[in-house]
Amino acid sequence: MMAKGEATTSSAQTGAAKSAIDKLGSSVSYNAGFHSKMIGFVSCKAEGFYKGSSCLVLGPSEGGETELQLDSKFSRVVCVDGSSRVLAELKKKCPGYTYVHSLFEELTLEEKFDVILMFHILEHIDSPVELLKRSKAWLKQGGIIIICVPNANSLHRMLGVEMGLLKDVHGLNDSDRKVGHKRVYDFASLYSDIRGAGLVVAEERGVYLKPFSNAQMEKLPDSQVEGFFRLGDKFKDNAAEIMVVCRA
Repeated sequence: MMAKGEATTSSAQTGAAKSAIDKLGSSVSYNAGFHSKMIGFVSCKAEGFYKGSSCLVLGPSEGGETELQLDSKFSRVVCVDGSSRVLAELKKKCPGYTYVHSLFEELTLEEKFDVILMFHILEHIDSPVELLKRSKAWLKQGGIIIICVPNANSLHRMLGVEMGLLKDVHGLNDSDRKVGHKRVYDFASLYSDIRGAGLVVAEERGVYLKPFSNAQMEKLPDSQVEGFFRLGDKFKDNAAEIMVVCRA
């Protein structure tokens, strides 16, 4: 049994963590500038794997392309986030979904799902393997987890190393710290965490090529941006984002 003092401390720590997430959620928008196109690319790549009737979204954006399209794919969608602001914004646009305000580390769910989405989550949390282990319990038999993370071996990060802006491709730059990144994955390190959680990989994809910064990419004509998206799978090891579909 937990002592009263321990429970109070835990509650204070939880409140501080949610406050920090709310602060981050207020300062970073994934629906602005090139970020919005990135989310659209991820959604387009992932929807080919959607199946079944239920979807759990860990860490939704405040109403990006992924979330806005889910009601056409699933009859039940549950969104979980530690930021009350993100959930409030998303609820305005998708009132038919179910919303849970919780840290992932404290999340308890009785329900099981056909698909679990983890887009831009594992690079932010302290214990990604533990979250993946817990997520297995939320999968229906035959269900899948779709993971998408930034790629350390992206062309723009490799260029940053050559320009002296990064010590190595796995190093955290100012942009990484601003959005709360704790690590930068490549396929090998992502596979290591997936295997560590007792999951197996069914599919892998490169989402899109990104040779330049977001600000530079935003200035390109749509035809070039679409071309870089189509090249993602052809050069997946050096794509800006990597996607993995895994099963229990």
